[in-house]
Amino acid sequence: MFIDDLPDDCLLAIFCLINTIDDLLIFVEVCPRWSRLVCQRLRKVKYLSDGYPDRAIYPKNTIFYNQTNFLYKIQLSKFLPNLRILDIPVLIFDRSYGKRFDLEKLNSTKGLIYLLDGHKLSYIDKCFEMVSSPRLAHYFLNSHYGSKLKQLHLTNCNLEAFSSCAKYLPNLLRLHLEDQEFWLDDVSRYKGPILEKVEIFECSVTSFEDSNPYPGFDMADYLPSLKSAFHYVDRSSVFVNQEIKNYYMEDLVLQNMYACSPNWNTIKGILRKYPNLKHLAIRSNIESIIEDAHIPEIIRMLPQITIIDVRNSKKITDKTIRFIDEHNKRNKPISFYYKTEQRLEIDWPQFSAERKKICQGLDFMKNCFLKPFDHLPCLMDPLDDK
Repeated sequence: MFIDDLPDDCLLAIFCLINTIDDLLIFVEVCPRWSRLVCQRLRKVKYLSDGYPDRAIYPKNTIFYNQTNFLYKIQLSKFLPNLRILDIPVLIFDRSYGKRFDLEKLNSTKGLIYLLDGHKLSYIDKCFEMVSSPRLAHYFLNSHYGSKLKQLHLTNCNLEAFSSCAKYLPNLLRLHLEDQEFWLDDVSRYKGPILEKVEIFECSVTSFEDSNPYPGFDMADYLPSLKSAFHYVDRSSVFVNQEIKNYYMEDLVLQNMYACSPNWNTIKGILRKYPNLKHLAIRSNIESIIEDAHIPEIIRMLPQITIIDVRNSKKITDKTIRFIDEHNKRNKPISFYYKTEQRLEIDWPQFSAERKKICQGLDFMKNCFLKPFDHLPCLMDPLDDK
């Protein structure tokens, strides 16, 4: 049997096994039938990437390219009409490339991931709702483009620098900020406007100076609608204003990888800010922050709590397990995890511990709660606007 004798569904299945657009577009030139089937296969594509650092961390409906220059030779809007997120680490287009790249015609494209040359965004005219980059390009620092952003993932931007950008970002729903302030004598703090709509906040501000208070919780006080937060805390000193409380917060992850950890009194101060918390994870790879006596206190402070994840807490003993068992007989059950080998995703299959650069659904518990900070997604593609 010749390959042309295969029915359409078999040939389409073969094309669906090919996940490199460079190869697929070669088949477009074979004949009208192959062109039609390749285009049918490409209509399923939601994400376009070079696959860095590993193709395994991308969703199934991603297609990859081998050479960036190849993208300028094709009409993306023609072959990828349903593209949602464009992942191009280096934006190398100039004014002439911008026209050939035809981003303006990609009406379905809502997200952009890039690493370098963000200033060249000025060569295009495209509104994005989701952006992941080291720092926010000047392209977005205006009411037209900035107001369209709903999700922002920045990997090299301190809180003071972000303060000057925030006024252009009134509609943010998710904010991810990372910065390394090893060389600073005094850690930066957020001094911008209140961001009324942010519901998901992920923060890591690392410093060599343990005396510089971690500023992430101070920043969170400017997010009155915050429901979910992930804080990577690398020091024992933490700035916490206990007079400001957030009654919307439901999900909180505290991660520490260093010997300088917040003590229990600091942890208590943090938890008291969020009296309606439902899901709590406190993780440390160096020393145990949580011990037996702390669990009853957590439950008293947080009457709505349903998940407590303190895995790798070596100071938790059978005494706490008996306490949880007795509590669950008389009250709303609490799922409690303290052993490193315990896997929450077995009990909660809707949560994912798998590393993905792009996740589907703007859902913190599904896409963030079980992961370490450095495995959090660059972008979470919401499903409600499809």
